[in-house]
Amino acid sequence: MNYSIEKFYPNKVSEDFWDSYFDYDEKIFGEFNKGEPFRSRTQEKNFMKKPHPHYNIYRWLILSETEPRKIIGNGHIWHQNEQAPDYENIKEKLYFRINVLKEFRRKGIATGMLKVFIKEAKQIEKTILRAEVRNDLAVGFCSNFQGEIVAKRGTNRLYFEDINWDLMNQWRLEGKEKAFDISLEFFKNVPDEIIEEYCKLYTIVFNDAPAEDIAGEVIITPEKRRIDEKLYSENKLEWVTLISRERDGTISGLTEIFHNLEYKIEIEQELTGVLQPFRGRGLGKWLKAEMLFYIKDNYPTTKFIQTGNNDKNVPIMSINQRMGFKRHKDETFFEFSVKKLAQMFETVDYFDVENSSKYNG
Repeated sequence: MNYSIEKFYPNKVSEDFWDSYFDYDEKIFGEFNKGEPFRSRTQEKNFMKKPHPHYNIYRWLILSETEPRKIIGNGHIWHQNEQAPDYENIKEKLYFRINVLKEFRRKGIATGMLKVFIKEAKQIEKTILRAEVRNDLAVGFCSNFQGEIVAKRGTNRLYFEDINWDLMNQWRLEGKEKAFDISLEFFKNVPDEIIEEYCKLYTIVFNDAPAEDIAGEVIITPEKRRIDEKLYSENKLEWVTLISRERDGTISGLTEIFHNLEYKIEIEQELTGVLQPFRGRGLGKWLKAEMLFYIKDNYPTTKFIQTGNNDKNVPIMSINQRMGFKRHKDETFFEFSVKKLAQMFETVDYFDVENSSKYNG
């Protein structure tokens, strides 16, 4: 199979290029997400052209040499940079993803892309490659190269038509009864007067949740939060948070969602958590139920709510199952030693890495 692997710079390609790129990308998406509507091309392009400033992202296209400029695959790697507040916790890790069109698989193309990543990892002094995979084909690929499974979780969905609103109202009433001295507050951007306390709460709650080794120890600072808010807002994502306050004003818990204005049928449920001293009063259930009623009132086009959960996070999994969430996809996290992978490929130095721009397979 004759193909080339070329560095892809989203800010340097012509507008005409994007149609061919998304035609390819939607074939990949459609294969593994049957029946799902495609995401907004404009939104996806904007994210690629203006990535988060705390991440360095490097992209490649895999092109057929037989059909000129035909995209048959792609790959990208990314890592946190020194601007990220938690950089020191995962600075040795480099994350990667590879896609190849169905008709071009089993020809060593994905392996060729992996070799490129090994080269790049050495050049930027990363010692661990990590992949998050969501289909059996990718699991087989990672297993073939002796990847170590470091974590498992699932993407779970709750379809709006299946919500038991009587049960959710019961959770609200029980929460108000057990935690009668608590007040709840919604916001989109964190108010300035609570941002320091909120970021400390978020950091504690996030790292408290059982997650195996999915993200390392995460640190959220006010500066990072403001960067995130600006980036998501620019890309038409509404970030809604609900917090609980104790009688003395202490923030004790939170739940948050994303609503995509370009993809109005889905709500992405993100972190839910309660600080240790304030647990045992049904506060987590109350927050989750209250957020469902908010979604019902404010986002009537919602078809389903999606969330990612580590199976070892028993408290949240229990709440979600009672709410009606069901497994949509399995996710497996693999890690590879860059040194060991390089040793597996005797021909790794075959590639011409001048300017890190083009590799021939």
